[in-house]
Amino acid sequence: MSEAQMIEMPAEKLPVLDEAEVVVVGGGSSGFLAAVAAARTGADTLLIERHGYLGGCSTAPYNTSIGWFGDSHDQLIIRGLPMEYLQRMEKDGQAFITRNGTKNEIWPPYTKKIAFDMVEEAGVNLWLHSWAYDVVMEGDVLKGVVIQTKGGRGVILGKTFVDTSADADIAAWCGAPNQVEDIDNIQQVSCDHIACGVDSAQVVEWARENKDRLGLKVRGLEVENKDGGAQPMFTITIPSDSSDFVSQESFHVGWMPTVKLCIYREAVRIQGNSDINPLDPKALTRAEVDGLRGAIDHLNFMKDNVPGFENAFIVGQAHLGVRESRQIIGDYFITIDDAKNEAHFNDVVALNCRALDYHLKGTVFKISHLERAHDIPLRALLPQGVENLVVGGRCISCDHLSQASIRGAATCMATGHAAGTSAAVAALNGQLMRDVDIRLIQRTLIDQDAILSVIDGRKPWMGESATVRESTTESLAAV
Repeated sequence: MSEAQMIEMPAEKLPVLDEAEVVVVGGGSSGFLAAVAAARTGADTLLIERHGYLGGCSTAPYNTSIGWFGDSHDQLIIRGLPMEYLQRMEKDGQAFITRNGTKNEIWPPYTKKIAFDMVEEAGVNLWLHSWAYDVVMEGDVLKGVVIQTKGGRGVILGKTFVDTSADADIAAWCGAPNQVEDIDNIQQVSCDHIACGVDSAQVVEWARENKDRLGLKVRGLEVENKDGGAQPMFTITIPSDSSDFVSQESFHVGWMPTVKLCIYREAVRIQGNSDINPLDPKALTRAEVDGLRGAIDHLNFMKDNVPGFENAFIVGQAHLGVRESRQIIGDYFITIDDAKNEAHFNDVVALNCRALDYHLKGTVFKISHLERAHDIPLRALLPQGVENLVVGGRCISCDHLSQASIRGAATCMATGHAAGTSAAVAALNGQLMRDVDIRLIQRTLIDQDAILSVIDGRKPWMGESATVRESTTESLAAV
């Protein structure tokens, strides 16, 4: 049909299903930690998640790393709840932490267990299999979110809200300004699978024999391959000769990397990519189908070219991994110049120094590195025109180029931590988010072991702050 057919639905009264001081929408990499942060700060917290698990892209698309916790000189810039999450994985034998804590390798299916542990221990009221799809507003103040469940529709009320939906759904429904990159430039979505049955000993031996002859880029070759059990990952990239005509910058075309054996090396992560608008439901449907076929082609390529893959088979698939969709327009808009020039702000709530990597049309992969960390200000988490709402994760206020760095899982966790803590401080003080003393939020984050400054090891802006209600946690009482 050329025009959308419209059907008028009758008005309805919806029941109030629950309420909390802090309501977090989205239990992905940033969202579940936002909920833990809010609850540990002392706020009654509720978390809404549409899937039956937590962790988002750290869990579902089988990411083999939580991302970059440091800068290019291996100086730690992210700690707090994200590091606690990673250390719990390591304690259970499901992760390796290296290079001063700045790099890591994980077994992604296990992340669900750690996320559930942290949420339940914090006392978060968890609503799984619940899809937020509308908002309740009083003027420009967000008062509630409407959710759809198997039991019907209803409203969750709150004092403050955290949008960690990844696509800035709540902010958009509130009428907050946002932007979406042009389809020709937006980052690809990926359909990731785990395949098992890999003979890692054969793969390693083939890499040793062909490293120089084929120009392979190999990581993990120095580690002796064990027959089984967790061990450091083994990756091989078959290089591409492509380069940018103007800048002469080299980049990779095709699956990147070609071989990525997980910390259980009999398993490999494979990927199929798709060029779509991730806010278009029909395009998302097409991407699931094309992504599966692309992943199978990826596996067949390895079967045909790398000894040790002859008996490999797909065992798991999860939802699409979306790298980029909506970005809110916040009180501050982070640019690529901010990222490259190590910008600092008085309202810093997180740091970032992840590489800029772009997964573009035609399976083109480009990567460049930042040297030192830049600040992420609270203003970049506050959508314009809306009160009572803070955003965390890959959809915070930034441009397309800087988002290629900010979207990393570790940084998303750091902004989720900051968003949850900020929401809790506002709720506990009975204030709108923009009225809260930023020093109180910063002190609370630092008391929760977050890093907000790496300059000479100093902690920033520890001036006098407003007090909070007596029933908050010990860390806030000490401010």
